[in-house]
Amino acid sequence: MAAVSAHDSRQYSWLWVSHISPKNSKWLQENLSDMDTKVKAMIKLINEDADSFARRAEMYYKKRPELMKQVEEFYRAYRALAERYDQATGALRQAHRTISEVFPNQMPSMDESPSSAGQEVEPHTPEMPPLSRPTYESDDHNSKRNGSHSQETSALSNRKSLKQSNDLSLGGENAPRIVFDGKARKGLNFESPEVKGKEDISNGILNMQEEISRLLAENQNLKQQMLLESERAKKAATEIQNQKDTASQLNSEKDTSILQYDQSTERLSALESELSKAQGDLKKLTDEMALEVQKLNSAESRNSMIQSELEALDQKVKLQQQELDQKLKELENLHSSFQDEHEKRMHAESALLSKGKEGAQSKEEVQRLTIEIKMANENLDELMQSKMHLETAVCELKMEVGSLTEQNHSSELLIQQLRGEINSLTDSRSELQNEIQSIRGTMSQLSAEKDGGLLQHQQSVERVSVLESQLMNTQSELEVNENKVHILMKDVERKREEIHSIHGQLQNESDRRTQTQAALLMSESLHSKLEEEVKRLTQDLDTTIKKLSELENEKLNLENTSTELKKTILGLNSEMDASLLQQHQSLEKVSDLELQLSETKLKLEKSEQKMQLLEREMGQMSESVNSLELTLKDEAGKRVQAETSLRSMENMYSQSQEEVSRLHRETEKLNGKLNELENLSSELKSSILLLNTEKDATLLENQE
Repeated sequence: MAAVSAHDSRQYSWLWVSHISPKNSKWLQENLSDMDTKVKAMIKLINEDADSFARRAEMYYKKRPELMKQVEEFYRAYRALAERYDQATGALRQAHRTISEVFPNQMPSMDESPSSAGQEVEPHTPEMPPLSRPTYESDDHNSKRNGSHSQETSALSNRKSLKQSNDLSLGGENAPRIVFDGKARKGLNFESPEVKGKEDISNGILNMQEEISRLLAENQNLKQQMLLESERAKKAATEIQNQKDTASQLNSEKDTSILQYDQSTERLSALESELSKAQGDLKKLTDEMALEVQKLNSAESRNSMIQSELEALDQKVKLQQQELDQKLKELENLHSSFQDEHEKRMHAESALLSKGKEGAQSKEEVQRLTIEIKMANENLDELMQSKMHLETAVCELKMEVGSLTEQNHSSELLIQQLRGEINSLTDSRSELQNEIQSIRGTMSQLSAEKDGGLLQHQQSVERVSVLESQLMNTQSELEVNENKVHILMKDVERKREEIHSIHGQLQNESDRRTQTQAALLMSESLHSKLEEEVKRLTQDLDTTIKKLSELENEKLNLENTSTELKKTILGLNSEMDASLLQQHQSLEKVSDLELQLSETKLKLEKSEQKMQLLEREMGQMSESVNSLELTLKDEAGKRVQAETSLRSMENMYSQSQEEVSRLHRETEKLNGKLNELENLSSELKSSILLLNTEKDATLLENQE
């Protein structure tokens, strides 16, 4: 049984050293350091930021597989640790079962039902000889015990002979007399009765002296045993004090663990509240995203309407441009015709200037025509200026159409970017929902682990209370045993004094052995009394030996209980270490959850920043749309003005055409008059020639 318990304790301690202690387990230390480095690398990857949204998206899609790979590796390492933890807990449960099977009176088994756990189990102590010693004492005790082993064996043999003589003497008071009479009858034929009686008395006295010396030796052995037992009791008291100290330490550690559990529960409640806040923020963000999507859809519809209106305006502007080109061509033709007419008129003026009074009327008409031509030129200048204004207006319209097309392209790009951001935000939202679900799962696991830890803590507290009650019982039993030992020491000293007095009486009797038969009768009566005293002393010694054996058994039981208490304290220490490790793991999980919450907060802040940017861009888009609407209104006003100006130009053109037709008619009239003047001039020339000829003829006649 002791070998089984030692094997279980070795297995128990080895499991804790190899599975839980990071200093002694190289595998656990490497796994923990690897997990730490992976977590730091993940945090470093997540914390990296960029200037623009496109750069962030590029970084996200580039680093996503690396993050997924690191998360998978982290999950594998955590899974390996969890499997190792399950193996360790299974081995610990098996060790606990074996310990409970070996010591059913001290530790309740883990598979017991509550009804069977409440039943009392009778303690089963092994049967041992009354004066046997335990095998796990110190070396100095073993040396003392080996030195007194021969004396004990001789004392046992003498005690057996005493018991046999006492059994023989229980037949009656005259039994020793019969024995001595039997011895004396062998020599009746040779000695007298006085010599026989003296020899019997001397033999009895010698036997009594031997018995007294043997009893003194046994008394000394018993004193040595009592000293050893008192030393053992002192050692047991020191061990009990040490166990009390360990129990107080366990209580203090229990209080600290309770405080740590309270702190962890508070932190978990705070984390749950933060998670609820994050969920509310996510709902708000989803609502805002839906509103923004609606706004984007309305902006897209308005943009499509604006595009259709711009196309219609482009077509109208093209038609107006074609009409303006045609009118400009007509104006150029008119201008060329006017230039030709002006040249003709200049020639006519030069011809008319050479004329005299006959051309006065024609001069007046020419002046009137020049005035009309100047007015026509002024009208042409005005038409050219209006043409220039129309060309500038057309250029401005083209510029505005180009700017509108550019704004349309930029709005399309912004819409595409916003769609990409919306898709990324939906992806991040789904990822955040997945992370929240995983956080909820981890929170449920943490709550389950917390409940398990609390149950283990309650079980450890109950075990500590049971151990404290057992320690109190063992202390009370030790005090009772110490009182019994003191009483037995007093009885032994009193019996020693009685033995010394009896020895003195025996010496006096040896001095008076030469007295008469009355003295012999007195000596016989004293001998019977002495035998009775010796019987009583032997009985007392037997009772003391029995009590000592009982004390030894009780001390063995106490030592067994102390060893079991040590084992249970070791188990409690290991359980406390396990609970501390669980607390450490829970704290690490809480820190991981805090990191995840901080990451979610950062993501939420980034999403809020993105939403703010989207709102700004939407504001800019709305402003640009408003500006486009204003420009469209201006363009519509300009278009109305252009239409009115075109109508006025058409009216002016019609007026100019009327003026041109009138000028054509006037030029035709002038041409007719010029023809008449030419005819007159030709007639005048002919008349002048006739006159010259007549003059020459008259001059010739006069000369003759």
